[in-house]
Amino acid sequence: MARILAVDDNAIFLEMLCDVLKEKAHEVITASNGAAALDIFIKNTFDLVICDLIMPEKDGSELIADIRRITPEIKIIAITGMSDMLPTTIGKNATDKLGADKILDKPVSLTDLLSTVDELLNS
Repeated sequence: MARILAVDDNAIFLEMLCDVLKEKAHEVITASNGAAALDIFIKNTFDLVICDLIMPEKDGSELIADIRRITPEIKIIAITGMSDMLPTTIGKNATDKLGADKILDKPVSLTDLLSTVDELLNS
């Protein structure tokens, strides 16, 4: 069982994500934007962060950078419905440039999501 921070401004997606992770016996804490997520992250300990890239108040790339400064070794999955709009300068090194360990496209396959969570938690 892992402690996971899930961050997304889409309430329906966030609820589905939370339910799927809880079914696998993970403890999940959620936030609906990057600013709230950072506040939660600072006050708690997590094994994994899953965050959307496009959010109000503090976007996912800003959140990832802040989290990496606080806890460089934490595993992070970035999720976006706009991967085709990521700057071309990021290119194939998107995970390195964003600071995420993995980037998944929305709509996210639950199989891919769970296997990525397991892969990162076991690495």
